[in-house]
Amino acid sequence: MLQVVLQKKTVTDQVNDIQTKILNNLTKMFQGELTELATKLSVLLSNIGQEVAERESKYRQVFCQTVKDSPELSATKVEILSKATEEYLRWQKAKAVELSVLETIKALKSRSNALIKEYPTVNNY
Repeated sequence: MLQVVLQKKTVTDQVNDIQTKILNNLTKMFQGELTELATKLSVLLSNIGQEVAERESKYRQVFCQTVKDSPELSATKVEILSKATEEYLRWQKAKAVELSVLETIKALKSRSNALIKEYPTVNNY
């Protein structure tokens, strides 16, 4: 008997899947499909927002710990050291995904509006 193990996809993986689908099919998509994808991305955006906040908090903890561990360092040096950590990198990646999703939603809305203008009667149903 063949067992199939489904792996839970990360939010970033889900975003990448949606963006790949859009990239490969944008000119073939109808308004309903565009709206559905924008809605999915909007839902994922709330999860991404939570992740960004958590990652920022972890980075701030590293920053504070660096200040405590090295009080003789200037604020600039503390910032440089703190930014050279995995926590900072994760925070920046989460922010990049958030921005990417926002831009993708804008693009989907723009394309949807263009379709409404191009095919006003088709999209009224």
